[in-house]
Amino acid sequence: MNWVAVLEDDAVGGEMGTHLQRSTDAVLQELSFINRTKELDVSTLISCIPNQGTLLPYQKTVVTLCFSPKQFKRDIGLTEFPPRQDYALFLRFEAVGSKDSFLQALNGVSIPIKETHPHHVELALTGSGLPVMLTFSPGPFVNFMDCFMGEHTEIMCTLKNESESLPVTFNFHKIAHFNICPEKGKVKEKCTKDVMFSFAPRQAGTFKVKQVVDIFGSVAEEDNLQSLKIKPFHQIHLSFTGVCKPKTKKIMFKINPGITPMITNATGQLVADEIGRFIDFAPVAMLRSAQTQMHTHQINRDCKSDALIAFPNDRSASIRPSERHKKYRTIFTKADRYHYVDPDFAYTDYEELEKQAHKEYYADFIQSLRQRRLQKEATRKYNSLNNPVNIGLKPASGLRSPKITMTDLHKEKPKLETTHLNEDCLLSSRKLAAIESESLAKEVYDGLNAVPSSPQEKEDCNITLTPKQLYQIIIGPSTIDFGEVCVHSASTRKMHILNNLPVHVWIQVEIESEELQQTSPLSHVLPPLSKTYIPVVFETNTLGKFQKSFTYTINNKHTGHVLVVAKAVPVALELSARELILNPTPGFLVETSFRTTVRLCNRRNYLAEFSWKPIVTDKGIAFSVRPAKGIVEAYKDLECEVVWHPGFCSPETGEFNLCVHQGNTLTLKCLAKLGPSSIQFMEQRIPFNLSPLGLTTCKTAILQNTGHNHAYFQVLDSNPLPGMTITPSQGVVPVGGHADLKIDFTPNAVMKFDTRVEVAVRHGKVLEFRIGGSVEAPEIGISVESFNFHGVYAGSTQGIPFLLQNKGVARAMVEFDLSKYKDFTLNFKDQSVVDYYPLRLYLYSVELEGKSTLQCLLYFTPKEVAAYDFSLPVNVNFSEVPSSQQSTTATTPSGSGKHIIVPRPQILSMTAPLCTVQATVLQPPLEFSTSELVFQSRSIHLEIADESLSTQKFDLKNTSRQPVTWQLDLDGAGKAIEDGIFKFSLCAGVLDPGQKTSITVGFCPFYPGTYGAEVPVFLNDNPSHCKLLTLSGTVKSPKINFDPPFLILMPVPLDMKTETYVNIIPKDYSRPSALQVEIPELELEDGDRINPLSVQFPSGQVIAVSPEGTNVGLTCHISFRSSRPVSFLRNIFFIDDEKNRFSLQVAATAENCLLTVYPYLAFHCTDQQIVLRSDHNGIIYKNGEAVLHPCYTPGSLSHSTSSSSLYAVTNSAYEGSSSESENMLENEWVKKDEADSQSQERENKFQLSLFPDEDREEYIFFQKVITAVQNWFTLFGWSKGPNPISIPHSLRRDVCKIQMTSSDEKVIKQNLGKDTKTVYDMLLHLSGQLLPGITSSQSLPSDPIERVIQLHWQHSTMLTFLKSQGACLPHVMPEFLLQPDEYKKWIGLQIALKVPMTELQKANTKNSEIFNNKSLFVLDDNVFETMSKRVWTDVLLQVYKVHCRHVISYSTKLLNDICKYYRKISNKVRLNSIIISFEYPKCFNKWQKN
Repeated sequence: MNWVAVLEDDAVGGEMGTHLQRSTDAVLQELSFINRTKELDVSTLISCIPNQGTLLPYQKTVVTLCFSPKQFKRDIGLTEFPPRQDYALFLRFEAVGSKDSFLQALNGVSIPIKETHPHHVELALTGSGLPVMLTFSPGPFVNFMDCFMGEHTEIMCTLKNESESLPVTFNFHKIAHFNICPEKGKVKEKCTKDVMFSFAPRQAGTFKVKQVVDIFGSVAEEDNLQSLKIKPFHQIHLSFTGVCKPKTKKIMFKINPGITPMITNATGQLVADEIGRFIDFAPVAMLRSAQTQMHTHQINRDCKSDALIAFPNDRSASIRPSERHKKYRTIFTKADRYHYVDPDFAYTDYEELEKQAHKEYYADFIQSLRQRRLQKEATRKYNSLNNPVNIGLKPASGLRSPKITMTDLHKEKPKLETTHLNEDCLLSSRKLAAIESESLAKEVYDGLNAVPSSPQEKEDCNITLTPKQLYQIIIGPSTIDFGEVCVHSASTRKMHILNNLPVHVWIQVEIESEELQQTSPLSHVLPPLSKTYIPVVFETNTLGKFQKSFTYTINNKHTGHVLVVAKAVPVALELSARELILNPTPGFLVETSFRTTVRLCNRRNYLAEFSWKPIVTDKGIAFSVRPAKGIVEAYKDLECEVVWHPGFCSPETGEFNLCVHQGNTLTLKCLAKLGPSSIQFMEQRIPFNLSPLGLTTCKTAILQNTGHNHAYFQVLDSNPLPGMTITPSQGVVPVGGHADLKIDFTPNAVMKFDTRVEVAVRHGKVLEFRIGGSVEAPEIGISVESFNFHGVYAGSTQGIPFLLQNKGVARAMVEFDLSKYKDFTLNFKDQSVVDYYPLRLYLYSVELEGKSTLQCLLYFTPKEVAAYDFSLPVNVNFSEVPSSQQSTTATTPSGSGKHIIVPRPQILSMTAPLCTVQATVLQPPLEFSTSELVFQSRSIHLEIADESLSTQKFDLKNTSRQPVTWQLDLDGAGKAIEDGIFKFSLCAGVLDPGQKTSITVGFCPFYPGTYGAEVPVFLNDNPSHCKLLTLSGTVKSPKINFDPPFLILMPVPLDMKTETYVNIIPKDYSRPSALQVEIPELELEDGDRINPLSVQFPSGQVIAVSPEGTNVGLTCHISFRSSRPVSFLRNIFFIDDEKNRFSLQVAATAENCLLTVYPYLAFHCTDQQIVLRSDHNGIIYKNGEAVLHPCYTPGSLSHSTSSSSLYAVTNSAYEGSSSESENMLENEWVKKDEADSQSQERENKFQLSLFPDEDREEYIFFQKVITAVQNWFTLFGWSKGPNPISIPHSLRRDVCKIQMTSSDEKVIKQNLGKDTKTVYDMLLHLSGQLLPGITSSQSLPSDPIERVIQLHWQHSTMLTFLKSQGACLPHVMPEFLLQPDEYKKWIGLQIALKVPMTELQKANTKNSEIFNNKSLFVLDDNVFETMSKRVWTDVLLQVYKVHCRHVISYSTKLLNDICKYYRKISNKVRLNSIIISFEYPKCFNKWQKN
């Protein structure tokens, strides 16, 4: 057994140099000294011989210990003695190769190491070091009396040994001029001894010497510690001082060299040198003489102030000044002193100049030497530091050295020397720790040689190591415990190798076990003072315990063993809970109210592949687990979400099997606990009074939740009556919300009914409501039984009026199908009750209320000679009933117990009124050369509007045998005739048989546009015999259309760019024209002006004209970038060569708020990422403080008013007006239908710019934003708990609490209930204030037009209010917030208002702005729904931004939900980085629960 001795100088309970006999307070006062003793190398005080070796079995050896205490340097007084030093240490004799405790601390708790008891014994060492306590009296400073040379003085000194334990042996060193008697001796304990000190100088002077006193004792020899020898081990120093004076003294005198000596006597000679120690000071009169002129002689008042003043006692020497050019005056009268220059001793003028020249020469010489030395130093510094290499630093660029404060100056502790240990030196735990720390710092894992290669490595690895050297090579742990290891998996543990020697070592591992064969590398040549490890890999295919060892060698000579222990087990997972109870979470939505998590724990070293398999019973299963399958990494956990999908029939229990591949199977039980539900019907009776036979009548029953839990219901009988269907049959009523039961009733039999409908509520009572009413058959009558059109001329028009009557009490639907008789048309006085079908132009559908009539007119316009005799095709209430529906009609209703009035259906056949139509077409007596005149002109000169720009003629010829009287009915021809647009040369006349006449028609428009008129021509003064002359004229003016017509730029962060291309579609340009752009300039709140928009033309900006006469379109590139927060809606004007201005509305926003720029994040999710800047990365925000960027919205061109300005999505064009508003409205809708077929692609592009397509990844992002907004405002946007909303349907539907209805010319207020919550209630709750002019119980008028106007005004007020608070909504128009039917009414109102606006265009017909007469761009149903969803989402986000600071604990949930999807996909590709200022950076992880 190899063993080494290690001195534990850092063990608990050890003492080094402490005076143990002192009190605790005395020891605590010397803490600084005690701390210094901890840094002492105790191995220099205690020696062990031998300190290493090898013991054979049962062999003994003798160990010799040597204690050599040393005195420490410490701060003590001159008369104090160093304290006693007591030592209490432990000497450990340890077997080589036992270092598991060190390796366990090195590995940490993550790697288990089997603890073993190290083989070592400890020996306690105690010892005391006593100081030399020898005192000298007097001493230690001895001053001898002054004496003359040849004399001597003596002093008697007493030596006293203050020690009570040991005697003192002393010896004085010999020094010159001093004698000591006796020079050596011994002083016993507590004894004294007298010694004579004598001073016998041999030369004059002062002598200060140090007298050394050696203290002798037993000292161990360095080469042989077992032998002791008497040697000096301590020295005491005394200080001797003596003065030897000469016997004579000569005082030297000096002649006064000048007129101003320091101190003079009466004779002007100095006294002895000893007086020079007095201080030189000027007399008081000298100090104050310059401040008065009272004694100055009048002839000396103008003397120079630089004249020197002589002392009063300098008169005897004042005639010999030291410098001849200086003048001296008296102290008071300032009179010149007389002076005399002795020519025998004074310098001549030449000698003075020569002396000054010598001084200057030597001064210049010394200065040149200094300059040369400085130049050499500068050259040397330039060559060493200021070389030509440029490192990018500029002189005086502001770099300053850091200032060091007193707190930065910490006292550096002296580092322990980590020099290599001497073989004879005793090992100490502190030295070993220092060497080990140095070795641990040098980790070497790569580049190690497997065998010694260099000469130094070969020499070092051939050394036979001693036990002390082997002890400093740490290999282990001795037992490697892998713990539980899964079969077919590889587990790795580190076998550490630490070389604390100054030489290379060669480590070789020999493994024979098959389970450890993957261990590599097996050989290392480890450099000096370094650390490495060998990964030991364990892999087995057999279950059970494993316990084997392998061997390693050091330098191919010294052998060691390592034991490997493991237990092979299969793969397994653990569940955090075997049974889950899902309780409803208050305040959560229906989809998220029942959910919890279960944790899958993998405690083993191999990944576990799992899958959840539901146990499906007869009732089914309503639980789901996500993820359904996956992998749990080794030593990791995975949270699985368990969700119960609630419904009326959803089972409340469910089970899942957790199946681990090639492992265990666990069962998870799930139980959902529902709370009590409380719902009720808002109306207990739904009336179906006077339901029309064959038509569908729709009613709604509203279920309201009055409880604290979501309620789940089921309609027990969804078909309570024949032809009646209630949907949905099952559903949920959220907390605070309501559910609609839609009741569709299409009866096919006449009956009366009153029945109950039961609705079952889960965990609640069964509700019922009544449905009652009657079914009435229609009674339709036509006032004319026969329509006779006898003798109608071909090409003329004749009409017969009639009344369409609904004699019944129920409404009726009447259809006229004239598709087979296209010469007949119908016209109705009230167009609102008529539905036209674009695909079937001759099909008329009229809806009549009960007991009502409608004035109708049947027109006959034949084109050729013919005869008609047919029955008018009339269909009432879709009388053709499908056969399948007829077969299901029950004559005897079932379930009569639920009927209060048992329905008794009576099937009746609906008969339509029978009317005959007879018509005869005659050849017209008057022949028209043409019945239609078309005028076209490309431009007009408005200055000469009275002249005809275009004229055409048409001929009238009498083809009959009798005279014919004709007349143009200009009074009923329309506004174009009244305004003089069309003029006729003849308006009436008489034509004889065969006679022919020509009529000239002039086209005289006042301004560009399209004009039309239909002029009736009466024959023989009979209005029934008339023919229509159709006139149409068009004055084409250059115009430009834009695609898209309304540019909504994507909101972007600050300093980010958004851009798009706009197609410019010119029309009616006869020659090329260059476009100029007028870009609006924005003025910010601080007065700065910026131009964030830029417009470029990639393919030029000249409108070209093709050879065919068509105009070639242009492409315009518009970009937007702003470094300041800004939000605006402005017009960009395009001006052609004729100064025509065409405007394009542009909406743009730039700010660093996620709530505003979420579309930018959606479309840049793969090349951008969000960086949250906090106090950890440069910018410090206060916790919980919202950082808001106020947005500037220009006040000009504001559209948040209640006026009827035409600022909808528009096309820019010149448009004229027709004669009447009805024609205007009809033409606009016809124009819209024609444009739909041509611009479908453009509308799709515009729609995609508002909301991405469903197959795009951005669509998912937008949907998540909408879901997050709906969830937040459902939960936290209302004052009395949650209120479910849907974007945009519920927001645009619930706009009032009181609905005004009219009945029998009476206005009735209908209260919609206190539970109706409007968007204005939400704003009141979030902002704390009502909107101006809008009350909490807002009502709407019953008139549809007035209702639309008031709604438009209310939405305008809301937008104005939000924009004043900092909302960024430039693209949101009030009409976009309306419902679809209300939007159509608003557009129709705007079109009708264009008719009176045309009067304003007559005042300025040239170079007028297109903005004043632009046509409406009407959104179709799909585009409007997309726009409505987008704008309502943006409105709610801006409401959240500007009004939700007081709910910050919940508000960051919305940001988290918006950004969660973005962060997930931004981790895939990170190409660029932008900085987004989070509005609410504190609580960012709570929203995921909802």
